[in-house]
Amino acid sequence: MYICEHTGDMISTDIRKVQKTGVCTYIISLPKSWTSKNNISAGDKLSVFEDKDGALSVNVYSSEKIISERSVNIDDFSDCVLKRKLLAEYLDGADRIKLVSKKGFDSMKREAVLQHIKRTIGFEISDESNNVIILQNYFSSDYLSIMKSIRRAFIISKFMLTDTVKISSKNLKALESIICWEEEIDRIAFLVKRETMLAIRNSLRLKQLNISAMECLSYRILVGQIEAIADHIIAIAQEEVLVKDAIPPEVFDGIYEFYEMILEYYEEAMKCYFKKDFHGANRVIDRIDEFVKKKNGITIDNLEKEVLISVNTIISNMLSIAYHCSNIAYEAVDRAE
Repeated sequence: MYICEHTGDMISTDIRKVQKTGVCTYIISLPKSWTSKNNISAGDKLSVFEDKDGALSVNVYSSEKIISERSVNIDDFSDCVLKRKLLAEYLDGADRIKLVSKKGFDSMKREAVLQHIKRTIGFEISDESNNVIILQNYFSSDYLSIMKSIRRAFIISKFMLTDTVKISSKNLKALESIICWEEEIDRIAFLVKRETMLAIRNSLRLKQLNISAMECLSYRILVGQIEAIADHIIAIAQEEVLVKDAIPPEVFDGIYEFYEMILEYYEEAMKCYFKKDFHGANRVIDRIDEFVKKKNGITIDNLEKEVLISVNTIISNMLSIAYHCSNIAYEAVDRAE
């Protein structure tokens, strides 16, 4: 039997012989390095979980939830670096983050912390002083469904795409609404990435979420594609607010047809992923050339320079969405049974 021990980013593999004791009990020994690192003694309890692929995972058993605490000195961080650090700690599974500053937190640093809270699900400021801010995670994954979270992100992105084509020039309120939806997709994506990373590290979490380690990797890729699609939709909406009314009807008709093709393509790719439809996913992949031809077939001659630049940006982002949909279909092929 192979035993794989995770040590940071490294995985060490050991081979152990299965022994029989009693009438029908089989045992293997545990690596001494692992038992020492986790302070395992005779009589301690371990949790054993059988993954969907048949692999067994062994973890230290604890009836109490283990709280992952991090302490970060932010004195040498710029506001942008602080935001990245907070997000990295969140995605890495931190439950409590203690931010320390000998200089004290100025308004910009506090604003960076508040922006992080808005970008993540579950984190709030539990305590603060002039030199310390403590962020605490109050989210419980007891009732979390990764698949339902991804479905919600998909539905929101569809609404965004549908609303984008309706935007008129200077309609900043509609643009703000679409941006808000994109921020919600980011929050869902960050949560999915965080929870799947924690599940990969802990078999009990895998069991709780009722998914396999391979599914965790697939979900992370999928939600990343949805996240990228939302970013492209924002780019399209921003250009339409600038020049929508200046686009000639015959050009916009071609763009609108492209929208319709993209939306149908997106829905089909996600449907194949959810249903694990191997043949359907391959049909989706084979259609990608249609979108290249459609892009090249939209006549944009005789447009004013500013309008031409915006129209090119819109069409290029739409084609990028099509490629992300194709990537989703490829992931559906790998996921299909």
